[in-house]
Amino acid sequence: MVAENTSTLQIINSKGEKQQVDVVMTFSLDKTNQKYIVYTLNETKNDMVILYASKILEKDGETVFENVSDEEWALIKEKMREAIRSERGNT
Repeated sequence: MVAENTSTLQIINSKGEKQQVDVVMTFSLDKTNQKYIVYTLNETKNDMVILYASKILEKDGETVFENVSDEEWALIKEKMREAIRSERGNT
């Protein structure tokens, strides 16, 4: 499902519950001047792994994830496509 070199992270979801997630990638976008994380809970839908994306922010000395806008999601999808194309070119 997720590449073997993927790291795991424990997050607290919007319901206050701890969840273990697999990190797919982290990156910054110059266009938004923000950091992002793409992760999965290893759920599938139609034989595809469901991915989630969040903005990474620092608030009161803690790292928090914030929902992304539709515009940011479009930029994140393009960044993932670039990463896949790059990976395919290196294999």
